[in-house]
Amino acid sequence: MQHADVRVQLVLTSPAGSSGPAGAAEPAVDVEPVPGDLVQVHGIRPSEPMFVGRGWLEHLAADAGTDVVLQQCHPATGARLDPDGRFARTGYRPGEPLAALVRARDGRCRFPGCSVAARFCDLDHARPWPAGRTAATNLLCLCRRHHRVKQAPGWRVRLHPDGTAEWTDPTGIVTTTAPLDALERVVLPGVPDDSPSPETAPELPSILEEALEHRLGEHEALVRHRRCRHRAESRPDAAAGPRRRDLDRLTGDPPF
Repeated sequence: MQHADVRVQLVLTSPAGSSGPAGAAEPAVDVEPVPGDLVQVHGIRPSEPMFVGRGWLEHLAADAGTDVVLQQCHPATGARLDPDGRFARTGYRPGEPLAALVRARDGRCRFPGCSVAARFCDLDHARPWPAGRTAATNLLCLCRRHHRVKQAPGWRVRLHPDGTAEWTDPTGIVTTTAPLDALERVVLPGVPDDSPSPETAPELPSILEEALEHRLGEHEALVRHRRCRHRAESRPDAAAGPRRRDLDRLTGDPPF
């Protein structure tokens, strides 16, 4: 029988410049936290957050075998940062800590509209090396297909300090993609053990539904915006109105 060692690392996110985990001072809702709360966490599948029990997290944090790390994030976008540049390299290839940070920050391919998970992506220099550093401020995740698109004539990308990536296509249209918000905090409150019954428990807002509605609304707005742009530029005589077959073609994903 072989022996396996399992090492657990618990990362607590905090806005850059603060001294504690994000949201540690205020509760998510106006109730006392209980072990039955479900807390949104990242890490098992970076691009797909999951809910775990608060009690399990507290037990994990108290375990002497758990490596607890405080991760600084951009206060506006929640992007994971390497503020001191300690993971930066002088060579072309990033080290393991830097690669892990960039994949956790991005969660997926950073090309507009792509959802390929970061673990299947290349780590690409936004500004080509050696003119651009091998650092978190100059690396982003791109799937192999969009890695090639970025290198095609007419495409430009700029990675901002807040983790957002600004893409400019050959026609001059600018699109911005955002990193994962590691400061986002969603807690589904549980019912305290001393609550008389579910019927008499206070009615709590559905935080999960609100979060999903907000994300879906942003996604639908982006899709509508992209379709309108492609309709307007699909034909020189767009003012006269696109033909029916153009409308059918434009309802799908735009060709790249």
